[in-house]
Amino acid sequence: MSTLLTFAFRANASGSVSVPVLVPRNIGAGDHTIKVCWAALCRASATLNVTD
Repeated sequence: MSTLLTFAFRANASGSVSVPVLVPRNIGAGDHTIKVCWAALCRASATLNVTD
């Protein structure tokens, strides 16, 4: 299981979100999930595949 990291984000008027994500050096290889959450619900997610 990945360590939970939290980043602030903002959406523009059309709902598009963009935020830089700092991937820790020691995250480990494999699939990690990035989620966009607010108001206690996660509304979007993407898989980040980290390789050695």
